Amino acid sequence: MVTHADHRDDRAVVFDLDETLHRLRRFTVGGYAHVARRLESRMGRPAGSVFRRLWGMYREGNGRTAYQSICTELGLPPEEATSLLRDHRAHLPRLRLTRSADEALRQMRGTWRVGILTNGMPGLQRIKVAALDLDARVDAIVYADELVAGGKPALDVFARIAADLGVPPGRCVMVGDDGVADVQGGHAAGMRTIWLRRPNRPSPPEGTADAIVQSLAEVPAIAARLIGDSR
Repeated sequence: MVTHADHRDDRAVVFDLDETLHRLRRFTVGGYAHVARRLESRMGRPAGSVFRRLWGMYREGNGRTAYQSICTELGLPPEEATSLLRDHRAHLPRLRLTRSADEALRQMRGTWRVGILTNGMPGLQRIKVAALDLDARVDAIVYADELVAGGKPALDVFARIAADLGVPPGRCVMVGDDGVADVQGGHAAGMRTIWLRRPNRPSPPEGTADAIVQSLAEVPAIAARLIGDSR
């Protein structure tokens, strides 16, 4: 008879980080609040008004240029935008897993190998992982941009997380919100794939997603069906 302990060494689930296990908006809010307080201390401008202006630009779809714009509005040299962005990225965030992510990790850690494969600046992603206490909840984490410029969907990064988990790609399920980086990449690497549908996120090319979910709460049961219980 195959036991749960046997399965843990035989199959793996790999999660994306941003917009999958946690909502990136919370990190962004914290960064804007941190920078607004720094500017208040430095220039005497009320932190609340600076924060509202930054957040407003983000919500309007202008987050990439928010710090350039705030420098112009406050009469700061344009090059100060780089310093503000650095402060934003380096702040110590107060993050939390989504409720469904917490539950999925709790259910799957006992019977699956569990990994994280994340794009993004490795130093910044490590700050998020620490804030979410994920090192203690998964078996392996790969910061994809350390291996390949741009990270996912490069095949090498999927091969690395599978190797670190000690499970063949064909016995891995990749779960993420980005239909290209997570789903198409995982599919090309020989993994089964689950697309977590989020608003305004890239859809997977046809035939690359084995399942589509609205919540990570659906993942444990679907992943089990995709991989099956036989070796």
